[in-house]
This record gives sequence, structure tokens and C-alpha cells, in this order.
Amino acid sequence: MPTSFSRRILVIDDSPEVAKLLYTLLSDMAEISVASSGQRGIHLAATLQPTLILLDFQLPDMDGLAVCGFLKKDALLEPIPVMMLTAKCDVETEVAALEAGAVDYLTKPLQAQVVRARVKAQLSLRQQTLQLQELANVDGLTGLYNRRYFDAALKAEFARVSRYGGELTLAMIDIDDFKNYNDQMGHVQGDICLRRVGQALAGAMRRPGEVLTRYGGEEFVLIAPGTGAEDALALSEWMRERVLQLALPHPSSSTGQYVTVSIGLSTWQAGKCLDGLALLALADSALYVAKRHGRNRCHALE
Repeated sequence: MPTSFSRRILVIDDSPEVAKLLYTLLSDMAEISVASSGQRGIHLAATLQPTLILLDFQLPDMDGLAVCGFLKKDALLEPIPVMMLTAKCDVETEVAALEAGAVDYLTKPLQAQVVRARVKAQLSLRQQTLQLQELANVDGLTGLYNRRYFDAALKAEFARVSRYGGELTLAMIDIDDFKNYNDQMGHVQGDICLRRVGQALAGAMRRPGEVLTRYGGEEFVLIAPGTGAEDALALSEWMRERVLQLALPHPSSSTGQYVTVSIGLSTWQAGKCLDGLALLALADSALYVAKRHGRNRCHALE
């Protein structure tokens, strides 16, 4: 579910003095994380998804411009603004930074007022961008992310797992006999039901990287990066149970007296010949099996 905006700055610089100075200058604006090498910086960027990255030109293991270029080729990391740190102040250096994808650069020795002003401007701009994106990506009825966001998130997560390894699970969730519910209870109650179910599903989420979306109609989809089949099945059972615990009356249900959901799961591991659409199709097939076997249950396919 969309969350309130929080700020995190990732400093990639091998100088403890520079890192300490930036922490002193900026810790009242954002949470500060530090990496002392390019490889570590790339790893933290992928893990933390910071609001802004401050990147030194010269690093012990790789060139800062190469790090910036790598970040800009990653679908998840490309939108994160990068400010370069350099002791040079010539035109060639500035052009090189901008061509690599940086939005600005700061010259050393760092000037406190300049650093704070430029960083504040970039944080504000990033916040405005994220807020506008969220307005376009949120389902108006449930407050969850919408299909548009799901499509982009699935593509980005698939690219991330392909590059860095790991697992990715999709859970397709469908409210059982919802058409009958709408016909008997009315569309106003149907909308209330969708909101309540969405809230219950979102409340079951455990990890920061998980994304729950309203896929369309009475269907929801959970994207669970870094989650294997066994853990995903346990999470889905908990989601199913939470919806049942709402005890929303469903007079025309084929499974009992309350609103229930069926859930289909598919898990992908990096290296398998599969794409995002195929993984989604597997989750849909698993959902079909769950429905065919009586509804109000979870079924997994790998």
C-alpha cells in the first residue's frame, strides 16, 4: 500500500572525513547511509532505494562515472537522482557528470551552505515527482496501487532479480463469488467489501519490498521479491485467514456464510527461462485450480 514519503540519502565516498561531514550537514534532512566503494554503493542502492545518491568521482574499486552509468541502466535505480562529488571544477568534469546521468555535482572542499541548498532542492524535487507518480498509480477505491503500477513494478522487479539473483513470487487473489455478492448486496456494499478486503490483505504484508495492487474488479495481486514458495504459501494462508476473520456476511457464497478469497501463487528463481507475463499466467492458473477445488484456499505452481 502507498506509504508516506521518507527521505534517505546514500553517500558513496571512500573518505571517512567527507562521509562524516555530509552526515553532519544533512542528517536533519534525511536518513544517511554510507558506502566506501562502488560495488558496495550499487548493492546498497538496490537494497535501500534511497531518495538521493551523493557519489564521489574517484572510488577505490571503480570510477564514479561507471557507477553512475550502472545505476542509470537499472530499471529500479534509474529514477534516483545522483549528485557527483569532485575536487575538479572544470567544464569537462561537469559535462562528463551530466552525460553519465547525474543531475548536479558538488565540488570539494564542500561548502556547507551550498551542499545543504542543492541537496534540499533535489530532495524536494524528488518528493514532488514521487507524489505525482503516486497519484497516478493509486486505485481510487481501495487506496492500493493500481494495474498501471503493477505492470511497471513487475517489470522492474523481474529485471532486478534477473541481475542480482534471488526469487520472486506473485500471488493472484480473487474474492469468491463476488458477482453474486454485488447482485444481492448492491454495489455500495460491494465497494465497501473491496476496501475492507484490500485493507486486510495489506495488513498481512510482512516485508518492505512487498507490493499489493488492485489488479482489476475483485482481483488483487501481491508482488513478493525475495520470497520463496514455502514462505509465500504461508503468507497467502495468512492473507486468506485475515479476510475470513473480517466476517463480512455473504448470503450467496458457495463456501460459507462470510466473504472469502482464493489465492494462486507462482514463484520464479533467477536463471529460469520465464518472463513476468509467464509468471503472472502461472499465478492465474494456480488461482483457477484453487477455485476449481472449492474456493477459499491457496494453491501454488512453480
